[in-house]
Amino acid sequence: MSDERLQILKMLEEGKITAEEAAKLLEALKAGETSGNGNGNQVLEGVWEAPRRQARWMRIEVSERDGGRVHVKLPVAIVRAALRIGGGRLSISGFDSDELGPDLIAELEQALLDGETGLIIDVDEEDGDHVKIFLE
Repeated sequence: MSDERLQILKMLEEGKITAEEAAKLLEALKAGETSGNGNGNQVLEGVWEAPRRQARWMRIEVSERDGGRVHVKLPVAIVRAALRIGGGRLSISGFDSDELGPDLIAELEQALLDGETGLIIDVDEEDGDHVKIFLE
């Protein structure tokens, strides 16, 4: 079983996603695996063509003003599928992309397409929260 599938099942087991969300992610992952482009890269419809050199993991760190902390590490394939299913929106375990705004999410999507790695987004929000997103 692939790392991505195991990660989806683990998130389901931990209650981070619902069974319906897990089913959608697994289906999107399966669809992406069966849509090869002939050179080993996956094609996930239109803009979601996997880059030649790509990060394998996305790490999100949220430090809240009240001292709360969220650390989530997800396979990039799951992030791509979740963004595709959610229409460019990602909501996982205390992190909601709506809080970042469409410009930063577009920046994240472009970084995924370009195969960038390292710190991609570093934001201090008005409410005192601090969000960092890394591609590794």
